[in-house]
Amino acid sequence: MHHTDSPEFKQQIVQEAQDTQNATLVARRHQLSPSMVRRGVREAVKAAHHPPDLMSLVDENERLKT
Repeated sequence: MHHTDSPEFKQQIVQEAQDTQNATLVARRHQLSPSMVRRGVREAVKAAHHPPDLMSLVDENERLKT
């Protein structure tokens, strides 16, 4: 298992990106893809604003669209 798999590490990265408002900088610091950091931030924001049941419906709708 890589350290990038841990929920704690992901939370730390998201928090850093939100604090600095610079996902690219955070990605460079941790040798990660900027798109991965941005996706983590987007998912964290989405999860914070919607209850889990709604999130599962949103995910299902996205799958059905493809």
